[in-house]
Amino acid sequence: MEEIRYYNPEKYRMGELVYLITDELQQKRMITAIRIHINGSVLFSLSCGTTETLHFAQEISRNKTFDL
Repeated sequence: MEEIRYYNPEKYRMGELVYLITDELQQKRMITAIRIHINGSVLFSLSCGTTETLHFAQEISRNKTFDL
């Protein structure tokens, strides 16, 4: 059986406010779920208002991105 990799909570935590690096409006989003798949991939569920979307860590930043 393939080894299952575990998520490192030092990257991002539940309830943390983050930004999407591709969001032109740079709206704050809250991490509301962390999905760990059997292949080791990790997806973050981000909520902004009534909208919830899934993203990889590479798409997320703790800081606003101004050079879009």
